[in-house]
Amino acid sequence: MWQIVLTLVFYLWLFSTAYLLFRHAIGAGAQARKTTLLLADSNMKLAESNAKSAQAAHDAAQAALKLAELLEQRHAS
Repeated sequence: MWQIVLTLVFYLWLFSTAYLLFRHAIGAGAQARKTTLLLADSNMKLAESNAKSAQAAHDAAQAALKLAELLEQRHAS
């Protein structure tokens, strides 16, 4: 009789442990997906920021070129 009770307790413990491990694995997978999406979003924002910085540098270089041309014209005349 005790052997049956102990066997049932063991199986109950075994299945509950397996269930908790399964839930933990599912939760870890969801956390990894969330982290991956956040990382991709941050990389996209960084790329947009770099593109804006490159455009600003290009505009500044064009303005410096125009200024140099104007100064050269004034100096020549």
